[in-house]
Amino acid sequence: MFNSTIDWENVDEAKKVLSEAIKQRITNMNTPLLNYDELHNELYDYYNVKIQDNLDTQQINELLTYLQNLRSRVAYINVQSFRDYKTKKSTLDFFTLIVVQYADSTKYKNKESREGFVIERLADLFLDVQVAEFLKDNAESCLKNLNDLLSIVSRQISVLQIELQLGQIARPGNSSGLPSDNISNDATWHSDENFEKSLEINEQDENEEIDLDF
Repeated sequence: MFNSTIDWENVDEAKKVLSEAIKQRITNMNTPLLNYDELHNELYDYYNVKIQDNLDTQQINELLTYLQNLRSRVAYINVQSFRDYKTKKSTLDFFTLIVVQYADSTKYKNKESREGFVIERLADLFLDVQVAEFLKDNAESCLKNLNDLLSIVSRQISVLQIELQLGQIARPGNSSGLPSDNISNDATWHSDENFEKSLEINEQDENEEIDLDF
């Protein structure tokens, strides 16, 4: 893959050559560029959604719609971050197998020394993988949190519907209840079944690791 003139003992030269090759491979995989700081800040905002007590049925339905919109947005981030992570992880595995072949067997005699040889030359890519994994984990955690909130709200709706049927509470509009502006319903992303389907990611693929025999 690389020409024979590369001095692999020169770390700076090796990293420069590898950087171009890595960039080309990731470009060929058509992975979108993600702004990690903006996405982390956005996800952290979604952890602050509060469920107030004593909401009437209209308010609960508004809250349910709001949470569904947030979940669609986070599902989108989750898919994008997973794709970004898998691209960089597979790229790291690919180049690890290649670079280790250039380690001088007379100098790097054991697995640990050959592993150090690879890590030193692929240090930037190792870091990129960690950063991508952090965003992926954050998106997964945020999505789980929103799913938990949706379950709570759905149960509240079920209870209120039963109480309505039994005539224990008045229907919306027949009693004052809490003001509807208690719920901030400013989500700009709308529910999309495609996002839900796209979350059916093969977890087995994520857990696959290359057993590297340095």
